[in-house]
Amino acid sequence: MSADPNQPITQLDRLKKGEPLSARKLNASVDSINRLNGGVRPPQQRRKEKSASGVSLDRLSYVSMAGDFMNCHAFNADGTIDTSALVPVAKPPLLRRSVTSRGTVTFTYTSDTERTGTKAGVNELQVIVPSFIAGDNIFAAFEPFGGTGVANTSYLDVNINGRAWAKKAGT
Repeated sequence: MSADPNQPITQLDRLKKGEPLSARKLNASVDSINRLNGGVRPPQQRRKEKSASGVSLDRLSYVSMAGDFMNCHAFNADGTIDTSALVPVAKPPLLRRSVTSRGTVTFTYTSDTERTGTKAGVNELQVIVPSFIAGDNIFAAFEPFGGTGVANTSYLDVNINGRAWAKKAGT
């Protein structure tokens, strides 16, 4: 054992047969076990620092659509919305207007949220559901590895709301 009681114990000496047990030797074992069982501190929230996965998520407020990206407002530290500037956020790849085909289906767009899918001469009118409404919360990755795929955007919508193209009701 370490001679200095203020130094951490790196290795415990084995007891010898017939050797008397002292409180010091027993306490050294107890202290070592307590250090092992000390646990870890809970994670700390940090703004704009990437985690071990390389991703930082921010909550934004949806304003409008613009092709392959959407315009949003950021939130202030106090939870209020900062309306002084628009933040461009790349739409999830499959919701982008630049997607003109997927497999054997081709797409033509009538707006940023409505398109016609055509397969083997059969047309289907599609819309994004649930629809985007001003003020919707958007959770976006800040500067994800590999980029966003859309020029002049630092954020990528991670689509927590599960939006997807679907057949328009009544068509």
